[in-house]
Amino acid sequence: MITNDGSDATLAVDFPDHFLGQSRYFFSPDERWIIRSQHIGSGVNDLTLYGVAPNGQVGRVELNKLAFDCVFTGLHCSQKEYRHMQVEFMSWDLVSGLVRLNADATPTDEDACPQIEREVVYDLKKRWMRAE
Repeated sequence: MITNDGSDATLAVDFPDHFLGQSRYFFSPDERWIIRSQHIGSGVNDLTLYGVAPNGQVGRVELNKLAFDCVFTGLHCSQKEYRHMQVEFMSWDLVSGLVRLNADATPTDEDACPQIEREVVYDLKKRWMRAE
């Protein structure tokens, strides 16, 4: 990625290099936002939003935690009772300043906890997540 001053910028990755081949990137139409979907295990991913400021500074938001904190609000089951927790990118809505995502999780005990498949929206301007 090139910054406004022409120098290279590096997107930080918290995982070993051998995982990099399993990443997908989604660029916003205005190229100010990048989402990296990093496969980190069986049915698990890490979704990170990067924002590129006009001065070339790169900010970072961990979307998985925000999405699942939002989805589990008011649910009688905890995140510890789920596996295969993934958040997937769906679409950009830059006019509204939103990123649409889908959060999925499989309960370890289907009789005790429900399957989760919820659309969530991250507001790029207000920097908060809400369930749809």
